[in-house]
Amino acid sequence: MATKRSTASTKKTPAVRATKAKAAPAEPSEKKARPAKPAKESSGSLTPVRQWPFVDDISVEEDILFNAWWDELPPHVTGNHPDWLARVGASAFRRGDFAQAVESWSRIPDSYKLAEPIKMWRALALVRGIDNADDPKDRDILEQALALVPASSHLAGEILCALGRVAEGLAAIEALRKDYPQTEWRLLRQVLWLVRTGKPADAGRRIDKRLELIARFEEELRVEAALAWTAAGKPKSAMPHIEALKVSLPGLVRYIQGHKAVGPWPHDFESLANDPRLAELNVWFLDVDAAEEAHKALETGPTAPMGVLPGPAMWDALRDGADYKVVAEVLLRCSRTAYMGASRGWLLVHPDKPGRIRLCLNGKIPAYLWPEANADFDGIVSLVAPYRRRLANDEARGYHLSRSVRRYVGYGAGVPSPYSGELEELGFHTFSRVATMSPFLESYGWGSAHVEDPHRNFVDRGRMDGLLALRRTSGMDDQRVLSESYRTMHSRSIFTLEHHHSGFLIDIKYRPNPHPGSVAAINARFKTSFPEDLPLDCVGLLMHFEGAPSADELMKSIGPDLPQDQWWKLHAIAALIHESLQFDEWLTSLPDVFAQEVIALAWNYGRMGFLLPRALGKPDLRQPLQGGPFVSALVPEGVETGDEDDDEGDEDEDEDES
Repeated sequence: MATKRSTASTKKTPAVRATKAKAAPAEPSEKKARPAKPAKESSGSLTPVRQWPFVDDISVEEDILFNAWWDELPPHVTGNHPDWLARVGASAFRRGDFAQAVESWSRIPDSYKLAEPIKMWRALALVRGIDNADDPKDRDILEQALALVPASSHLAGEILCALGRVAEGLAAIEALRKDYPQTEWRLLRQVLWLVRTGKPADAGRRIDKRLELIARFEEELRVEAALAWTAAGKPKSAMPHIEALKVSLPGLVRYIQGHKAVGPWPHDFESLANDPRLAELNVWFLDVDAAEEAHKALETGPTAPMGVLPGPAMWDALRDGADYKVVAEVLLRCSRTAYMGASRGWLLVHPDKPGRIRLCLNGKIPAYLWPEANADFDGIVSLVAPYRRRLANDEARGYHLSRSVRRYVGYGAGVPSPYSGELEELGFHTFSRVATMSPFLESYGWGSAHVEDPHRNFVDRGRMDGLLALRRTSGMDDQRVLSESYRTMHSRSIFTLEHHHSGFLIDIKYRPNPHPGSVAAINARFKTSFPEDLPLDCVGLLMHFEGAPSADELMKSIGPDLPQDQWWKLHAIAALIHESLQFDEWLTSLPDVFAQEVIALAWNYGRMGFLLPRALGKPDLRQPLQGGPFVSALVPEGVETGDEDDDEGDEDEDEDES
C-alpha cells in the first residue's frame, strides 16, 4: 500500500505578523540574549523571520485539542460542572480566546479528575499571547504559568527560557528528549531558543549531529539547520543543507541566499513577491525556471489523473490548469502529528484574471477545486491559513464533525482500476485502491470495528508501519453496518463507504469549508448541487457520484401509488437514515401498502422497539419476531432467507457422508 507524505509545524494564529522574536533578559551568568538578525552582511544572505509561538508544548496543546468541541458552542448554554468547564475552555483555546480558556479552567476544583492536566492547559493559555518577556506584566504572567506546571515538564523548560533562565530551561528540555519517541520536535524547540539567544552556530551543530542518525523529519531539520547557519554567518556550513533543499524547495533556498524574487509574472507582483511577511506563511516566490519546473507537476491533460473521479460535466475542465502560471511555492500542513515532512502546494495566477490568485494543494487536484482569493497579502493569508503548518495535530473525532452528507449509490457504480484505468465495480477493495492514489484521501482506512479514527496518533516511520497499521484497523463489526472510512487529506473530514442490503452509500462528516463562495462557484459552473459549506476535498470525492440521491430527494417520490419496481427506494431511504431518530417516525408514516416492507426494514436495522408494540395482540407477528428475519417483498419467491452459515454447514456434512 502506497503512503503519502505530509507535514505539520508551528504557527501562531492565522493573523500572521512580521515582528521579530525578541530575546528574554539573560541571567547574570549568561551572555545577553539578542534578537535574531534579519540579515547577515558577511554572508550576503537573508535569514527569514520565524515567528513561532514564544512558548509552546506539543503534548499539552494536543491534549487541549482532543478535549475541544470543534463547532462553536451555543452562547446561551452555561454550566459549572467541571467536565463542561473543561470543554468550554478547550473550545475557547481552539478559537484563540485564551482569556476565556483561562477563566473557564480556573473555576475547576483541584479534586477534579483532570485537575493536573488542566493546570498545564492554563499555563499554556496564559503565555500563548506573549511575544517577548520585556514587559513586566508579561514576566508576571510567565511566573504565574511556571507555578502551575511541574518542574520536570517541557513547558517549564520553555517558560524558564522565556524568563531568561536559558541554561536551566534548555537543560530541562534536553532531559525530556532522552528516550522520547518525538524527540525531534523538542530538538527544534531547543534550536529556536538557541537562535533567539544569539547562539545560532550551536543550534546548527545540534541539528547536524542529529542528522547523522536516521531522521524521520529530515527536511524540517535541514530547513532549520540552513537558517541557523545562515544566521551565524557561516554559509559554508549551511551549503550541505541548501544543496539538499534545492530541488524540493527552490523558493526557500532563493530566500535564504538573499536573492530577490524575479518575474516576469502575469501581474505586478514585485512588491508582494519580496514581502518578508510571506516567510511567516512559508510562502516563497519562484524564479522563472523553478516556476516552469513546478508547473510540470500539475495534471493538465484531458485524461483524469488516477484517484480523481470527475463527473461527466467536469471532464473538459480538467484542462483548466494548463493556462495557470505558478508564481510561488508554499509548505502546507496535512499530517497526523508533529513535523511530518513537507507537503508542497503552489500559488498560481491566470493571465485573464488580474488581481486574483489560487492555491493548488496537490498537483492532481483539478483547477476548479483550487480555492481563490485576491492577489495580495491578506488574500494569501486567507488561502494558506487553514492549511498552515502547526505543531499539534488536529484530528477531529467523528462526533465533533456535526455536519454530514449522505448519498445513496446502490450497486453497479464504477471506479477506475489503478492498473488499467478502466472502470470496475465499486466495492471495498476497488475503492481502497482509489484511496491510495487519491489526492483527497489519506490511504490509511479503518473498518466498522472502530467507531473512531484509530490512526489519530499514528506516525508512519516507513518500512512495515503502514501495512501493520492497516492490518490492525481493517476489521469489521458484525453487529454494525459494514463500512470502510478514510480521513480526507486537507480538511480532515471523514469519508465512509457503507455496504447495506440495498447497496452502497457514501457518508462524509465535515467542518464548514474555510473558503466561502468556492462551492457556489462550482455549482454555478457545472449545474451541480453540492452543499455550499462542503470542503473542497470533499467536493472532489463526491463529484464522481454527482446525482446520487439523498434521503430527502428519495422521500419526495414515495406514495401509495409507487410502482413496485421502485420499492428499492424504501430500502435506500432506510439505509440513509437508519441511525437517526427520524427512522422510526418515517416507518410509521408509510402507507399500509408498504406494511411488509416496513416490518422487513425495522428487522434489518434492529428496531425491536418499533416491532414489539406492533406484536401485542397480533399472534401472527409474535412467532416471526422470535424467529425472524422478516422477508422483504422484493425477495423473489423460492429464495432461501435462512442462515447461510447453517446451509454451508449442511453442505459440508453431505460432502463428508458422500
